[in-house]
Amino acid sequence: MKEFIKKIGRAILCVMISAVIGMLLLDLVYLIPTEKTELNASTAVPVFVSERPLYVNSLNYPVQSVTDPYSDSVMLSECFIRRSGEPFYVSALRGTYLEEGGATDLSLPYLGFINYFTYGNDNWTVIDYSRYWNGYQVPLIPLLQFFTYPQLRIGSTLLFLILTFGAMMSVYKKYSWKYLLTFVCSILAIFPFYFYKTFQTVRVYNITMFATILFCLLKKEKREMLFLFLGITIAYFDLFSYPFYAPGMLTVLTIIDMKDEKNNIEVIKKVLTYLMFFCIGHLGMWAMKWVLTYLIADHDIFKVAWKRYKIHMGGTITYKMGLENIILLVSTVWEDYTLIMFSLVAVGALMVGLKLGFDKRMWKDALLFALAALIPFVWCTVVIGHSYWHPFFNFRDFGISVFAVFSWLVGIPKAKEAVEKQLEQNI
Repeated sequence: MKEFIKKIGRAILCVMISAVIGMLLLDLVYLIPTEKTELNASTAVPVFVSERPLYVNSLNYPVQSVTDPYSDSVMLSECFIRRSGEPFYVSALRGTYLEEGGATDLSLPYLGFINYFTYGNDNWTVIDYSRYWNGYQVPLIPLLQFFTYPQLRIGSTLLFLILTFGAMMSVYKKYSWKYLLTFVCSILAIFPFYFYKTFQTVRVYNITMFATILFCLLKKEKREMLFLFLGITIAYFDLFSYPFYAPGMLTVLTIIDMKDEKNNIEVIKKVLTYLMFFCIGHLGMWAMKWVLTYLIADHDIFKVAWKRYKIHMGGTITYKMGLENIILLVSTVWEDYTLIMFSLVAVGALMVGLKLGFDKRMWKDALLFALAALIPFVWCTVVIGHSYWHPFFNFRDFGISVFAVFSWLVGIPKAKEAVEKQLEQNI
């Protein structure tokens, strides 16, 4: 117990140190001149104008679907906008961004960015996003000194492909081709071929793929720290898109690793421990951002954060509305999604599972994978307001469920063989 408490203490210390380093990095990139940053950011305008993949939700409000030019416009604008004040003060308040800018066409909610470069319109509506770290600026501002937005998309695509291939090979070498198949199915379920169009969505995915590689390489005693830094990294770089995708995917890998354990309780304890370290990293990093912002800028960030938290928790949005909106998005996207192979693999895996049958004595594996598969449902329920307004993020969490269910199906033959062997020994 004492050793466990020491681990918690070290984890909290790591979060505090990471927060200070994160703030210093934001201060450093703030000192970079904005001329080239703004010039290269302007190359995104024709791209955003030509790509308008929108759908209308149940409130007749136009929302972008699998691509996210709105978030990309926010990210780009924050890279060249400078406010008065000392670097520490300004970096603490980063995230008050441009929205509509007098736009009359609601089908382009990112018109503030477009109108700035097209018409010189800088009469923006400002929304306070200072509750986020906005750590994406640390790599993005230096890159915008040398590359245009289309070029950065190419680079993002290459990184996406490299990390995906690396994660796939790691799963194959660590486990088997069967679990590689289930891993690929879970990736295809979240429409990855749209990722090259958005920096916002691909960040959590890339972090997840990199974490998957490390998970397969690290010894088991090092994995608690992996989950901790996973939480820290996602809190720093992400704008609250689908943060539980990463720990959820690693949870399934943990169950695959430990499903031969005789005691289910030990597996559940290990999973909960890993998730606890993720939450310490993720929530702790958020809390440190608010504390530092309050201390440095004397900004009532806690009031702002609580106001947005209540909206994410639902507000006037019911669970039925949130679920309907996610289903609407997935069905709309599926009309143009041509990965028939994913459907065939899914149906094939289900048929194999039904043919092999399910012995009552094999409830152990089913229970463990079912718990992992429920993570997206629990998350979407807790933040039902976020699920409603941002289903183009949240639906990707269900890749965890695909990974969990398919991994259970391909493991049935091995589990059945183990049960039969145990029966023979008993006889």
